[in-house]
Amino acid sequence: MAEWSSRKTRSARGARSGMIQKTRRWWAAHIAGAALFALAGPVPAGQAGAAEEARAWIQRMNHAVVNQNYDGVLRQRFGERSEVYRIIHRMKDGEMVERVISTDRSGYQQKRKGARWAEFRPEQKRVIVQTRHRSFGYLPALNGLDRFSARWYDIRDLGRAQLLGRDVRVIHIDPRDDLRYGYRFWLDAESALPLKFQRTTLDGKVLKEIAFISPPALPASIADGELMVDVDARNFLWLSWDQFTPMHNPKLPRAYVVRGELLPAGYRSRIFNSPEEEANAKGPRARFIVSDGISWADVFIAPAGAEVGNFSVADGPLASYQLRLDDVRVVVVGEMPLATAKQIAEAVRPE
Repeated sequence: MAEWSSRKTRSARGARSGMIQKTRRWWAAHIAGAALFALAGPVPAGQAGAAEEARAWIQRMNHAVVNQNYDGVLRQRFGERSEVYRIIHRMKDGEMVERVISTDRSGYQQKRKGARWAEFRPEQKRVIVQTRHRSFGYLPALNGLDRFSARWYDIRDLGRAQLLGRDVRVIHIDPRDDLRYGYRFWLDAESALPLKFQRTTLDGKVLKEIAFISPPALPASIADGELMVDVDARNFLWLSWDQFTPMHNPKLPRAYVVRGELLPAGYRSRIFNSPEEEANAKGPRARFIVSDGISWADVFIAPAGAEVGNFSVADGPLASYQLRLDDVRVVVVGEMPLATAKQIAEAVRPE
């Protein structure tokens, strides 16, 4: 574990209950259809040009949050809660390394190195590790944004503004229905990094906000020591989230699929594995991604014990919905309305 922490650590196995008891920070870390679009009629040329400009800014942001070096302090407002973190992000030789540190003196930290992510919880003496294949880290990239996104979102460039003494570009991606949440970005005009962004409802309510307290530094290089976790994790319990949410699970009694015709309008199931990987998998697929290109949900399928029933919770923009389907449980987690998560869970069917 040397690449994760400056202290010596040891691994340990934990019980399933340890994985279920997630803290609020994990939830904060990692839970109108086409007819409406047609009725809206043709988009005026000026509006179409503004949408193209907005998409161009988002593409710049997508590149910046991954490929630039930055070091800054940001405040996250999630529901009624507010927390402050320092984020150190480096891209070097094609590998992303990122460290997120709480400023509340609890010692809580996250680290991402390539596809490997770890969350250090000193108060619980636990470390959660997970494989993450998404290209971006703590600050989001909207890689699925394209021309078809206009069916479900009103994408607008609101022009220039000032924030933290910097020139910024204000971009709104507002939902056209109540099946999804939107984004609002304040992008630094020079770096294209989001100095502030929000998740918003159809009526404009802000559910989540992440904003830098001051403009982040953009160093040409970041030393390895700045990215080392300074938590003494000796005697901590190291738990693998991948162990409890495998991509394929031979313990599933049968194969399941996400039925596209049952999904909310605009959403579809996505599988990023190659056909060869799927063909050589040991057991039925147990994880899916469902997305409309901007909003994403993880779908987990696992054998269910007798005590498992339906369960749902919403916290800020994050929804989690659990559905019992015969002898398995289906869990959907994503930043979306709870009703959307429920409909996604109900779209899972035996193959």
